[in-house]
Amino acid sequence: KIAEVYGGAHLSVVPTRGRFPEGLAMTVIEAVALGRPVVASSVVPATEIMQDACWVFRADDPADLARSVVR
Repeated sequence: KIAEVYGGAHLSVVPTRGRFPEGLAMTVIEAVALGRPVVASSVVPATEIMQDACWVFRADDPADLARSVVR
């Protein structure tokens, strides 16, 4: 079921904000494992592990998020 959901997506966006920190963010790991590009905020811990597999934007910066999605 998860593969179907991610398979229909062009990319996965994880716009976590600073005041709502997450744990490992399994959504990032799942998306990368299924070949989907990921755009995630700078406060998502999984971006440190995934490094080049994610485009990281500054949390609480909508313009930076938009630039990352357009890439």
